[in-house]
Amino acid sequence: MIEDFDDIEWEMEFNGDSGLKNVIDELADNAGEFSVMICTKVCDAIDNGKSSVVIAYMAGDYDLEVIATEDKYLEVLKLNLERVEEEEEYELCIRIREKMEELKS
Repeated sequence: MIEDFDDIEWEMEFNGDSGLKNVIDELADNAGEFSVMICTKVCDAIDNGKSSVVIAYMAGDYDLEVIATEDKYLEVLKLNLERVEEEEEYELCIRIREKMEELKS
């Protein structure tokens, strides 16, 4: 767990008091936007040589954080590419494919 949350710029923050099911429902309703944000954060992390990146944090009852680590970057990009394409974020799609090739080599 990250010790100093004040130094992290959160892309997405949830109120844990609303319940985990509501958070999951919200993510499902906004899956495309969430995939765009995830892929952007992972690509930025790769560009900046970061070994992990915080995607989201949920305070309250669950105190949950979503983190992508370097060993999962390729998998995360692969899993989210189709939704990014559906969102018509074509420049990001090019960037994702470049990063995937970079990670494979």
